Amino acid sequence: MGLSLDKLRSLVLRFGLRCPINYIVDGGDWSINKDGEYISKSIQAKHGRIIRVSEEYSSIRNSIIHFGSRYVFVRSDYCGRRNKTIPIVTYFHGADDEVEMNLRIKQASGRARVVHTSCSLTRRHLIKYGCDEGKIIVIPLGVDLGLFKRISEEEKVRRKEWLRIPADRVVIGSFQKDGNGWGRGLEAKLVKGPDVFCDVTAKLATKFPIHVLLSGPARGYVEERLKDARVSYTSLGFVEFQKVAHFMPVCDLYLITSRAEGGPKSVLEAPASGVPLVSTRVGMAADIFDRGGALLCEVDDVCSLARSCAKILESVELRNELIDKGLGVVRSYSWDKIGDRYYGELYQPLLKELGP
Repeated sequence: MGLSLDKLRSLVLRFGLRCPINYIVDGGDWSINKDGEYISKSIQAKHGRIIRVSEEYSSIRNSIIHFGSRYVFVRSDYCGRRNKTIPIVTYFHGADDEVEMNLRIKQASGRARVVHTSCSLTRRHLIKYGCDEGKIIVIPLGVDLGLFKRISEEEKVRRKEWLRIPADRVVIGSFQKDGNGWGRGLEAKLVKGPDVFCDVTAKLATKFPIHVLLSGPARGYVEERLKDARVSYTSLGFVEFQKVAHFMPVCDLYLITSRAEGGPKSVLEAPASGVPLVSTRVGMAADIFDRGGALLCEVDDVCSLARSCAKILESVELRNELIDKGLGVVRSYSWDKIGDRYYGELYQPLLKELGP
């Protein structure tokens, strides 16, 4: 009797047997680790291919080796010319410093066979800073629709009560890390736009009973700004991935004010949870919602962001329209569909080079 796919995958991971596709992750509880797990499960279920998800890459031979982020790739000593491996690097978005961006992109482009990114905006930045256009493949991130889903109004009330959020408050969500370092995060990580987020919520609080729901580490800058503006908030701190899905549907509105993004994943997770989305035109948001399903604004446009949020809070009709259309849009981005694209557009063409 032959081995099942699950048993074979277990043996591959346990004993380091050769696997034609390897997804390299970072240590710790990083987002790319979840990406690797979802991609692996999707491709195994649909195509019967085992993907080894691991931090280790030095012993890999005659295989595809996919570095899940440019940080892992740049820190590695991988030269791209040994062991008959085919290197892929995922590059989500650039650095704040243009000189560093230019250097990192040229490193990635020169050493990798394929440069994968999640959105067309980053694709344009990669080309601008020296990446070979022919190497770039755009495939977005996915969302777990079994985990992120809409809940009933009764359940929403129960979860608000559990969080001790007054029933009459309008909850605006922000789940990310937007402070520098791993302490309190009092210094803003400006690429994430926490200054803009606070400006927008302070404006809205003059008209609506706003309560901000925060999760993620290093949110000290936002917390202090909200205190100064007398905007009530709940800060959950670091929240495990599964629990993010529990808290997301509590929000009445999700607000993204970033200046640059590769995703973020919340552009899918909020609509999947039945939460209207307002976002700057960054990352995947610009691709996914170009025909509606969310309200998009230009980067740094505090007034436009605040007006868009106010429209949703004032109009039940618009709110329901965005919820319904948003849910319809994100169904095309379930991890099983996105995993299929990874296999068909990224891995399968390269597997032919490796042979049997």
